[in-house]
Amino acid sequence: MVSEKKSIIVPKEKAVFWMDKNGVWHNEHGKFEHPKIIRHFNRSIQKDDLGYYLSQATDEFEEKVYF
Repeated sequence: MVSEKKSIIVPKEKAVFWMDKNGVWHNEHGKFEHPKIIRHFNRSIQKDDLGYYLSQATDEFEEKVYF
């Protein structure tokens, strides 16, 4: 039996990270500084009808975080 993964959608207003107008990632503690994290976020950007988002999938769920 195949079960569907739970879908989690985080709207832009509730995201804990964001990209500023200069393309720099931030969270509540300030600008991202770790190069590997920045590269991972930049490689993971996707877009759909609702806007730009990052996503991740596990065995239990698929999550989209809009920014």
